[in-house]
Amino acid sequence: MGNLVVDKNTYDREIFKIEGPLSKPFVSTEKVSRGQVLAYDTATGKVVKYVKGDANKGVAFTIAMEDAEAGAKVLVALPGTILNKDLIVGVTLTNDFGVIADLFKSGILLEEVK
Repeated sequence: MGNLVVDKNTYDREIFKIEGPLSKPFVSTEKVSRGQVLAYDTATGKVVKYVKGDANKGVAFTIAMEDAEAGAKVLVALPGTILNKDLIVGVTLTNDFGVIADLFKSGILLEEVK
């Protein structure tokens, strides 16, 4: 019988949700991907893709936990959720620090998977 132990030098870093509560569904006005930073449209009560500097879409509200089509429900992160910052979509975290602060105010933390 062969050796059942395998040396491994790399580990999976594709963990998206590190910890947190179950998600809540919101309707998205646009097609979104898992990890997309979302803003909340107070005029429609729906979530939209975050757009830096936009008057209506420029405040990060939450993050999509799954892919969804436009007009469909999408599960979003709730306060108390910790996500892998390397898998966030739609922002450049190295120069859009407002997103980190906005998400922090929503109770969503971004961490590095080590």
